[in-house]
Amino acid sequence: SPREPYFGTASPGDVKFDQAIYALAVKCARDYIEKYREDEALEKRAQIAFLWHILFQVQNVNPFRYIPSDQILSVLREYTQQKITKNFLYRRVVAPLRDEGVIIASSVNGYKIPVSVDDIITYLNQPHAIVSPMLSRIGVCRRLIQQQTGNSLDILDDPAFLRYKKYFD
Repeated sequence: SPREPYFGTASPGDVKFDQAIYALAVKCARDYIEKYREDEALEKRAQIAFLWHILFQVQNVNPFRYIPSDQILSVLREYTQQKITKNFLYRRVVAPLRDEGVIIASSVNGYKIPVSVDDIITYLNQPHAIVSPMLSRIGVCRRLIQQQTGNSLDILDDPAFLRYKKYFD
């Protein structure tokens, strides 16, 4: 069982804390670290350093604080001795971790190990604000083309867009 996060003077019962979400997020992070701890590739080393840092923060500093990107970049640059950029942090560290099933909460304030449903919702709201309007625009485009062609052309018939077609149908 993962060590409880550090709540300072508060007890877990007094704060928004979900043991199941916290335990799952810690397990996913630790499993990833264990799986790739011998990997010497820069990306893997940066990913593991990132995970160690956010695990340390949630367990020893403040479970509710998002760690700012600048602080994470500073840690990664020191650990890897490389010039790590914000773009590298997102595309080569955080995104691949999420692709592999590591649960990382994020907000405009940075990244953290989630300790509550609220942390997950905060993370989901970020892409939702971008994806939802884009899907709406795809739907408008599709309808206009269908109307113009008397329904003989559905731009979502392409096999690459089957998921979108299912979403709209």
